[in-house]
Amino acid sequence: MEPDIFISEIHYDNQGTDVGEFIEITGPAGISLDGYSLVLYNGNGGTVYDTVALSGTVPDEANDQGAVTFNIAGIQNGAPDGIALVDPSGNVVEFLSYEGTLTATDGPASGQTSTDIGVAETSSTPIGQSLQLINGSWTGPDTATKGSLNTGGNGGGAEEKLISEIQGSGAESPLVGSEVTIEAVVVGDFQDGASGADGDLNGFFVQEEDADADGSAATSEGLFIFDGSSPAVDVAVGDLVQVTGTVTEFNGLTELTNVTVSQQGTAVLPTAATVSFPLSDAADLEAFEGMQITIPDTLFVTEYFNLDRFGEVVLSSDGPSNAPGTDGRLDQYTQFNAPDQAGFTAYQDAIAARRIVLDDGQTVQNPDPILLGRGGEPLSTDNTLRGGDTVNNLTGVLSYSFGDYRIQPVAPVDFQPANPRPAEPEPVGGDLKVVSFNVLNFFTTLDVAGNPGSGPNNLEPRGVDSQAEFERQLQKLVTALEIIDGDIVGLIELENEFGGDQNGDGQFAIDTLVDALNDRVGAGTYAYVEPGRTFVDVSDAISVGAIYKTTSVQLALGTTVEILDDSDLPALGLNFDNAVFDGPSTNRAALAATFEEVATGEQLTVAVNHFKSKGSVNSAPGNEAQGDGAGNNNAIRLQASQALDAWLDTDPTGSNDPDYLIIGDLNAYAQEDPITYLENEGYTNVVDNPESAYSFVFDGQFGTLDYGLANTTLISQVTGATEWHVNADEPDALDYNLDFGRDPSLFDGSMPYRNSDHDPLIIGLDLSSPNQINEIMGTNQRDLLEGTDGADRIEGRRGWDVINGGAGEDSLLGGRGADVINGGDGDDIITGGRGIDILDGGAGRDIFVYDAVNEGLDVIRN
Repeated sequence: MEPDIFISEIHYDNQGTDVGEFIEITGPAGISLDGYSLVLYNGNGGTVYDTVALSGTVPDEANDQGAVTFNIAGIQNGAPDGIALVDPSGNVVEFLSYEGTLTATDGPASGQTSTDIGVAETSSTPIGQSLQLINGSWTGPDTATKGSLNTGGNGGGAEEKLISEIQGSGAESPLVGSEVTIEAVVVGDFQDGASGADGDLNGFFVQEEDADADGSAATSEGLFIFDGSSPAVDVAVGDLVQVTGTVTEFNGLTELTNVTVSQQGTAVLPTAATVSFPLSDAADLEAFEGMQITIPDTLFVTEYFNLDRFGEVVLSSDGPSNAPGTDGRLDQYTQFNAPDQAGFTAYQDAIAARRIVLDDGQTVQNPDPILLGRGGEPLSTDNTLRGGDTVNNLTGVLSYSFGDYRIQPVAPVDFQPANPRPAEPEPVGGDLKVVSFNVLNFFTTLDVAGNPGSGPNNLEPRGVDSQAEFERQLQKLVTALEIIDGDIVGLIELENEFGGDQNGDGQFAIDTLVDALNDRVGAGTYAYVEPGRTFVDVSDAISVGAIYKTTSVQLALGTTVEILDDSDLPALGLNFDNAVFDGPSTNRAALAATFEEVATGEQLTVAVNHFKSKGSVNSAPGNEAQGDGAGNNNAIRLQASQALDAWLDTDPTGSNDPDYLIIGDLNAYAQEDPITYLENEGYTNVVDNPESAYSFVFDGQFGTLDYGLANTTLISQVTGATEWHVNADEPDALDYNLDFGRDPSLFDGSMPYRNSDHDPLIIGLDLSSPNQINEIMGTNQRDLLEGTDGADRIEGRRGWDVINGGAGEDSLLGGRGADVINGGDGDDIITGGRGIDILDGGAGRDIFVYDAVNEGLDVIRN
């Protein structure tokens, strides 16, 4: 909704040398601007080029409002450039731009995309003109009114209008700037402070009485009335009110401003409109803007990233665009579709018609309490709100702001726990558990001014920014690791420091984590893999690492721990004409180690990886998003897959064992090139039904970024795999972070939930040697003896037996009695023994041992 303080006038360009450049701020009279700032952004790269601290008090010029001008020399001339208005707590109040939009890459607006004001100045703009916000719309250039409230013509006195006439059938009102009078019923009370029974949006929603509705499906019967702080009239739901004010479009919402309100008694509430999902088109919601609506369909929680900051979640309905086997949450397109431009565009339209934002009816940032938890109760450690939780017959008022239609509830929202919390991972079987675990930038070096940097060249730390946050993060990670009880754990997003104490803080993240885990589970239980150099990755503050349970596995004797970086590529015959692992915006170096199971002596090699994200774009050709769903940096991620496959083919650790397992955050969904390339090279995704799997949620869409890929000899030894959904399904309000004044009591370090933003992947293994022979012995009775897929020695002994060797190179001996022996696949040695036997070699090159003196009338088939 409309902020109390906003940018109202800008001048940045004129004919000749730019003079008198300024930015005007408008707000409530008497409010202090101390601590506010204007942050100026360069559209070329989205970086900050100037910051101006504001001060002073807003004067009372009219209607309890005033304007204050700040003269700023050197405001850039656009194409595009931007301005962020930032409050004393560092929150971005507005992020505007002129001559186009931009996405900020640093500063307080980092990651946010600006709103283009839609008008611009040029090098021919006369001196003395400016761009002005009038009645919610930017206009100009026109004669500057710096330091005075901007006004627009009303065309005479107020005219009585129906709300449907004000709303019109388009996205914007046809009466913007007109002074009108309406009479309607209050359906949502969101006035300032204690005056708002349903929340605080500095206003209220009204709707025409049923008898006054125009009957058109294209026009809304509802409207927002902005009456600011300390409203003169305290309304309530059910009041019949007469309102005179100016029609305004503010951030896409039609509203009346500069209002006079009078109560006319009470009235029967208008009928709530029924809106079914999925919509035919997301734009259809415009016809219900400002009205009370009910959605009869079951809606699923699909995004909660803004729950802690803005008190809002994204809901979605079931629909034909669902991935097979999933609920009504939104899925990443390339999780179950090959990248495709036309398909991706159509999919985005389809999921937009399934999506709606549920707000909390407040303008405040970082609400306390957070109202949206299960069962109509606030969020807490014990009363979470998980992805996949549901709500039925949701009712509220439909508003629009910040690019989204959103429901403002008029009663507590009764979320149902459709997705229960898993206290522990699903069993995966086997004798060993291998884990891929993204630990969300676990650093011992605090990200505070004056602290040393991290990794090579003292890069800025990427993790916690207080000791309290560090202790909270460590506690959560240890709790999760203890429950997982992995034998080999690949760690992703560790601070990149493994020796030498380069930054002088006396700590290494992986060592600290192992010590804390051993304090919990027993001294010496876990050790970490020494990579053999100070930095695993030569250019990043984060890297991968690995820890292991010393009673279960050990580093295999005679093998080495190896790292894949760009120095290895020439020997692999690879020349990509760009850095793949070394340098900014590249993949992180991979770490490979061969482990030996203590109980059996069996070995496997595990390669831990962290491919380039879909964020900042690598400068090499082909890395910009192609509009096909794969996002940025698909090309360099594919190069990492190609290099990894070629590298593992060389047996880099010297194990002489054929079993390889690729794990880690590959930052690609299941149908994207980096994954399908490895699958085509013989690796198999260990997760069942990868189309419906997920480990991460981004922009309200679920998919898999974290993988276990087993090669052809290992896949038969995988006993199971599971993603432990303790992170992707949980709101980040429950994690270690204390920024923005978060309530510390939301955190509980004894619970594993939201220990990271990625779900851990747990893989079960039952290792067997290709040379191991399984012995299966019969009795002196009739036996049915079944071999395995490995090498078997099966002896029937006495009795009439049926022996099936199965796959593998088997030695089959019937013994005495009339036996039926089937060799099955593989090169087998088959001995009938005494008795009349039927010997069938099956596929493969088989040897039959036959002794005419001791044997009967045998039948041999091959």
